[in-house]
Amino acid sequence: MKIMQKKTKKKKRQRHSLKNEKMRERLKQKEAKKQREYIANIESEIIETEDAIKDLEEKMCNPDIYKTGEIVNTQSKYNELKEKLEKLYEEWESLSG
Repeated sequence: MKIMQKKTKKKKRQRHSLKNEKMRERLKQKEAKKQREYIANIESEIIETEDAIKDLEEKMCNPDIYKTGEIVNTQSKYNELKEKLEKLYEEWESLSG
């Protein structure tokens, strides 16, 4: 009788251990998925920021922007975007590496 109880307890512990292991694995997978999604969002934001910078660079090639004084706001926005891009790249590198 005692042998049966010991075997039953051992099986229960094994099942419990297996459940915990599966739960830990699911949590790891969930966290990995969240990180992949976050990295994908950063990559999208990098692309959008690079496109915005390119648009401003093209705009700054137009001589009329200097005549109207619009260059001040454009240059300011350009500098902000360049800083943002640098921070995005740093974050992307730290997460991807």
